[in-house]
Amino acid sequence: MIWKEKRSGSKHRRNSSTVGTHAVRRRIMTPERLEARQLLAADPIHVGVVYLETDYLESDQDVGGDSRGDRFIVSFTGGAPDTQLTQLRINTDKDGDGYSVGDPIYDTLPGGRGTDGSAGFQIVRVQTADGRNVDAVAEVDDGSQELVLRLSNFRAGDRLEFTLDVDEILRNSLDLAIFNDRLDVITSGQEFQDSILGATFEAPHYETTLADTIFENDYGTPSQSHGLDLPPDYGDDVYSRPDRSAAAITSVQQVPKPISIAGHVWIDNDLDLIRELGEPILQDIEISLWSLNETTQRYEDTGHRATTDSTGRYEFPKSLALLPGQYRVVQTQPSG
Repeated sequence: MIWKEKRSGSKHRRNSSTVGTHAVRRRIMTPERLEARQLLAADPIHVGVVYLETDYLESDQDVGGDSRGDRFIVSFTGGAPDTQLTQLRINTDKDGDGYSVGDPIYDTLPGGRGTDGSAGFQIVRVQTADGRNVDAVAEVDDGSQELVLRLSNFRAGDRLEFTLDVDEILRNSLDLAIFNDRLDVITSGQEFQDSILGATFEAPHYETTLADTIFENDYGTPSQSHGLDLPPDYGDDVYSRPDRSAAAITSVQQVPKPISIAGHVWIDNDLDLIRELGEPILQDIEISLWSLNETTQRYEDTGHRATTDSTGRYEFPKSLALLPGQYRVVQTQPSG
């Protein structure tokens, strides 16, 4: 905020002769130049993961063993510019009570919990529109019920496919041999249902966004319902296997980070809108903050007040939880 001092000459004539010129001082308040502010509004994020039991790859009769890892397909759409999916968490502890009959486990290594072969995390394919590299690092223990996948540079429209062996608990026993003997090497979509998906998204100027949902055996056509590059439950896609698949699909809205608004108040003697040496600052000036009502297109008083300090600076801090939008600062004119 700038106080400008102007001088204007007012000439008075009497009998066609100049009597004198009076210097009139006045102060004009003009706004300090700021970079453009734009209201942040992002499309909803739609995210989905399809689980696919791959025993059908071993037999035309949809029966088989456990020689291959089961497949997961990941994609998301929407979100603010530069939104990234940074973490996926797939938890098979459906009721949160540890190993239970009907819960799947991850069989990543031979010799531990698991049966009839094992397969650790392996990336099969990454598809991006511009050919950029995507990094994916998995954290999953053999016999555990949680997979954490940390991603870098995975953006809207990308598609990731990876494999990991999944078995189903048929009897929960403290005896490892009995536990493994009662495992089902084929975990169908119905059996994977109710496993839990968690997803984390990051984007500039937005809070960290979390999405969570459960896997369902009947999930329809994700490309039609959410615009996701994922195979349908029923159809001609090679991955459309209604008896062998489940999907977790959900939507979430990003929340902009709070902003701060700050500036200085001084007397701009030469009217160039630039604070220069010798131009005095104004201390103890009250500034009020007004926001634009998008419906009425009128500015309304937010009730927030700030006072300039010894350097002429004022600030409406982030602690006020101001959201991005259009604001106006109004200065209470000092006396004198």
